[in-house]
Amino acid sequence: MSKTIMRDASLALTGAEYVREKLTALAGLGPNSLYDQVYAIKFRVKSLDSLVNKVIEKKKTKAYSAFDATDIVGMRLLCLYAEDLPTATKAFIGFLRFCHSPDVRLMDGFEI
Repeated sequence: MSKTIMRDASLALTGAEYVREKLTALAGLGPNSLYDQVYAIKFRVKSLDSLVNKVIEKKKTKAYSAFDATDIVGMRLLCLYAEDLPTATKAFIGFLRFCHSPDVRLMDGFEI
């Protein structure tokens, strides 16, 4: 394994835990918090080994680095019933807009 891949993956993961913690806190804000709209929410940060393996696999077919990864921090919403999906989806889109807002700017650079 290349030292460059390992170094880049470590750098790409810098701040990921902070983002996960911030998402966890922000999801609970307000009278209509995201937690109130779904059964459960799970968050995760991609491990260093997982990111390195992803880069190695992707580099086999195209130019790719750890900085190209768009799934370093993940958020999974769980609904128990299919009829809850439209409400949960609407709440999630609102949450993304809030995270992108000038006051929060957690997802600066992405267009929603």
